[in-house]
Amino acid sequence: MQDPYPGLNPLLLEHLTWPEIEMEITRGTTTVVIPVGSIEQHGPHLPLLVDAARGTAIGLRVAESLGDALVAPTIRVGCSEHHMGFAGTVSLRPETLEALCRDYVVSLARHGFLDLHFVPSHGGNFGPLQGMLPRLRAAAAEVNPEVRVEVFADLLGVIAVWRWVVEEETGLGSRVGGHADIAESSEMLHLLPWLVRVERAEKGRVGELDRKAVERIFSRGLRAVSPGGVLGDPRGMDGALGAKLLDATSKLIAEWLRDRREGADVEEAEEPYPAPGVAVPGIPEGSIEAEPTDDDMKEILKELEELDARGFDFDDDSDDFGDEGGLDGDILDEAESLEDAFAHEHLDDDEDDEDRYG
Repeated sequence: MQDPYPGLNPLLLEHLTWPEIEMEITRGTTTVVIPVGSIEQHGPHLPLLVDAARGTAIGLRVAESLGDALVAPTIRVGCSEHHMGFAGTVSLRPETLEALCRDYVVSLARHGFLDLHFVPSHGGNFGPLQGMLPRLRAAAAEVNPEVRVEVFADLLGVIAVWRWVVEEETGLGSRVGGHADIAESSEMLHLLPWLVRVERAEKGRVGELDRKAVERIFSRGLRAVSPGGVLGDPRGMDGALGAKLLDATSKLIAEWLRDRREGADVEEAEEPYPAPGVAVPGIPEGSIEAEPTDDDMKEILKELEELDARGFDFDDDSDDFGDEGGLDGDILDEAESLEDAFAHEHLDDDEDDEDRYG
């Protein structure tokens, strides 16, 4: 028998009619997954909607795994100030995102939903969402004290799952960098392959994405460390791999949310990475720069000259180059990535750049 409503997904709140939603609540479907994505640059090979599309896909998988949940309309725009150095990115202030999330919470609580789960699919949303969680819970309690609001905030856990799956499936785990890399590119090849410009994929800033590296990205802007907007390496992307990554990520999130809902004593995620507008110890507010300044480049050139004098090999992918005396490993890491930025953006005319940077 032909499906009378082709394309209808009964897990998507926005696909249902009000009587159908009322019936779901009466039957005990009182959990809603709320994906929070972004509209921002994802390198030269992926469209701006990556995190919005991934958010819906992950939300559906999480809801299906929980078994008694629906998926709210994905919040498609998020906190992306650190991507504003790239054309087209649209960013919300943290307080704007909070107002939007609060209205979601109040609306859903008024209809009788009891478990509201925010699931960010963009790294810049993790910090703001966890920061606003107490206020979202307070807003929900004003409607119904029994409503529970949770935020999945384990960004490091997601990246660890990506790296593990990619390494197990392809041996290319080192190409996972956290943004427009082999993981996200593979997921998009699975979800929307006609929007992926595979031939434009290029290696970006590579290396361990630790807390210091991410704080540097949020404080100075991604373009300061990756001129092409990529963290990691998208080469080797594969649609089948993308499906496995989406499944594994969703399983991690669903298990965490299920444990929280059932009252299990689960470990809280490490303090999430911040986003612009969210206070970060040691980082002045409003210090984001879209691109390296001339002074930045002079400083980096000075560091590069010291590295060159010591015989440092920028093509060496080993992570131990900061272990011996001399410059700090974190400085070397930044110098290596900004050396790529300098070569990419400023060495088209050697004579002009010699005059410019001395």
